[in-house]
Amino acid sequence: MLLLVLLLALTACGVRPTVPIEGGPAPTEEITVGTVLYLLEGTTLTRVVRPQPRANALELLAAGPTRDERAEGLTTEIPSSAAPITAVMSTTGITVRISSGLKDLSPLGQSQLVCTAVPPARIPMTEVILTDPTVTLPPQRCPFTA
Repeated sequence: MLLLVLLLALTACGVRPTVPIEGGPAPTEEITVGTVLYLLEGTTLTRVVRPQPRANALELLAAGPTRDERAEGLTTEIPSSAAPITAVMSTTGITVRISSGLKDLSPLGQSQLVCTAVPPARIPMTEVILTDPTVTLPPQRCPFTA
């Protein structure tokens, strides 16, 4: 009898059965295999994914479009003399340092550097400061929209 009372007390804890609650779709994030950089198609920023994972995207940008990319009409305004290009992340954004020629870069060239420096998932929220040995520009955000 005592066992029956204990069993009844343990199973009658006051929690009523519930039905499952439907949720929306699981959150997704685009996963990119390769290195993302931004070239130009005329005057439009164009996202390009190169198959080299973990490559320095800014150095690839300075090297210019591949033969296939040129055949597709893609160009760059980043001169090869801008290399080496480094990027340093901090809690406030990213600082991109080119070797020289920042004052000669067009706004499109600046946008190529800014967008290429930022991880794709962080584009709308990350500020980038472009600098060279003589010039530092105010923080910028990537204007690219998919």
